[in-house]
Amino acid sequence: MTLTGNSGSIILNSTLHDGITHCLWTIEAENDQNIMLKFDKSFGFDIEYHRQCGFDKLHIIDGNTNVRMARICGPKRNYDRNRFYLSKIQLEICI
Repeated sequence: MTLTGNSGSIILNSTLHDGITHCLWTIEAENDQNIMLKFDKSFGFDIEYHRQCGFDKLHIIDGNTNVRMARICGPKRNYDRNRFYLSKIQLEICI
């Protein structure tokens, strides 16, 4: 799937899966551009809590260096403050 435009949303509804779903999304900007990745609870961003992120989780990976920038699960973080600016981002989603 290819998405183009200045802004957009990825929506994954956990009620649509049976068992484990593992998705890897790669988002890449055009030359000399960056991507701002922001999470917003008002749009329904919510991941089940587990003390060690053992179940549902989201990994944010710098797509240029393959370094994990963050692992997000549950309400323990203020998602509205988590913003990432990269030219290539990989999102690994496990629910």
